[in-house]
Amino acid sequence: MSKTVILMRHARAEDARIGMRDFDRCLTGDGRVMTHKAATHLQALGVTFDRIIASSSARTKETAEIMAASVGSSAPLILRDNLYNASADTFALSIGQECEDDEASVLVVGHNPGIGGLMCHWAEESLFVPPATLAIFEVAADQQWNAVRLHTQPLPKRVGLIQDGAIVRQRKAP
Repeated sequence: MSKTVILMRHARAEDARIGMRDFDRCLTGDGRVMTHKAATHLQALGVTFDRIIASSSARTKETAEIMAASVGSSAPLILRDNLYNASADTFALSIGQECEDDEASVLVVGHNPGIGGLMCHWAEESLFVPPATLAIFEVAADQQWNAVRLHTQPLPKRVGLIQDGAIVRQRKAP
């Protein structure tokens, strides 16, 4: 059985206000709506997650919580400070460090350019990654989570893309 990695850029966040740290920016109303839409489409594709890993910033945490609530998931949410503005490699490594081998899927919520960079690298193409974009990948069945890396071989296979509140790409029926 293959493993599923769902990479998601956080939804649209409010503009920074004077004296506000970037880390503390929350989602806008539109960002919350787009997150609900993304979750609805993820459900329509039949994709679930057993664990959520996210940057501990306010907007990634809120995105992750809305995703879980929208699909009725009780998956544990792991928040990590080191994922705030992290590199693609750091996001990939976090999967191996945080997932249990009996889990089949993980949702990773992060920031650009790192999360988008990982999406593009694994998809082997340049992708437009606006807020609330999700890329769904399958990892080879024989790999354990700790083997998932930026340069995992074979690369995870992209099986879905949700962007701007719509399913853009999905796996074709066999």
